[in-house]
Amino acid sequence: MADVLALQGEAVTGSGVLDGTVPVRLEAGVPTVAAGRFEARPPGVVVRYSGAADAAALADRTGLDFALHALGDFRYQHLAVDVDYARNGTLALGIRLEGRNPEIEAGRPIHYNVNVTQDLPALLKSLQLSDRVGRRMEHGLERE
Repeated sequence: MADVLALQGEAVTGSGVLDGTVPVRLEAGVPTVAAGRFEARPPGVVVRYSGAADAAALADRTGLDFALHALGDFRYQHLAVDVDYARNGTLALGIRLEGRNPEIEAGRPIHYNVNVTQDLPALLKSLQLSDRVGRRMEHGLERE
């Protein structure tokens, strides 16, 4: 779990062990994933988002501030992620997280259900462009 969360940067940390399968299929050299799923082994452990308090303070939607604040020290009992990746590059994640934050409402149970859809090829192109611009700016500054 810690290795997966490290991909999100330093603000998100956690512990636990993940099991599952992500069946990758190549069709004419194009990868797809259908009905991939991974889950945290019981008893789960913890997910911490160090930017939760700042993000909650900036949240302008009712309930979003609560949801973000709870992730500051979230002790989960259940974590499951469904994964699909289409030929066109669309990644779909269905995330279910159940647990509690001992500092929120006397540790009452909190359930998150989040669906994320991302066009990965477009995201990667954007990241590559951003990286190239950054390198050019650094190179230009070094000349001065």
